Amino acid sequence: LTMSDATTGIFLADTLCALSGHAREDCELLAQVLARDGQHRRALTALRRVRDGEMTTAMRALAGECLFAMRDYEGCLEALGGGETPPERGARGAEEAALSLLRGRAYEAMESRTRAVRWYKHALTCDAMCFGAYEAMLATHMLTEAEERELVESLELDDSNAWVREMYAVMGNSRQVTSELATVVRVGVNDDEFEAGTPPRGGAADASASSASSVIEALRSSGDVRIACARRMYQHGEFAACYV
Repeated sequence: LTMSDATTGIFLADTLCALSGHAREDCELLAQVLARDGQHRRALTALRRVRDGEMTTAMRALAGECLFAMRDYEGCLEALGGGETPPERGARGAEEAALSLLRGRAYEAMESRTRAVRWYKHALTCDAMCFGAYEAMLATHMLTEAEERELVESLELDDSNAWVREMYAVMGNSRQVTSELATVVRVGVNDDEFEAGTPPRGGAADASASSASSVIEALRSSGDVRIACARRMYQHGEFAACYV
């Protein structure tokens, strides 16, 4: 259903929910459509028809998102299972990262920056592709430059998505950037480094190096990279260069 079909979607989902005797899947569908339409309180009512033991991770996340939208941050954390400190061991993946990201946002809204940072970092530990967690820490300068560089270097990435580290490094707040992409777009490096270039990490074979270089070259045209470059140029007083 598209956003323009919200009224019809709510009508059909509510009817389906009633006809099925409030089956779990139908309650979840109704809650999703209601939340999408901004009716967060009604969405919570639909979710509460589901027994606690039958609540899926996605449903808990949806309940947390609704409570967050209603500015009930403590209720949001409770819906997600509470927890002031991330577990040292536990589930990993995009779903767990999304829950950790939401916890971080709730703690940030409650002005508990230390706890927010813990959960944002945990989100990236669960899924390095969870850019929302990284962006949240950058937006309010929650990390020192050293902490930011350490975090980016610690991300668990394989060869197929190593470009994520390159992007994060360039888009960060740190003034000094160790990254091949940074060298290509001349961000956070001095002139000598720019002229010499930065070799691919780990001494990879020629084929791998060529492939990595082609990815780096393609990333220089990314809108996010261009914005990051313009922001850094603006900060350095190179106002005319921001438009190039």
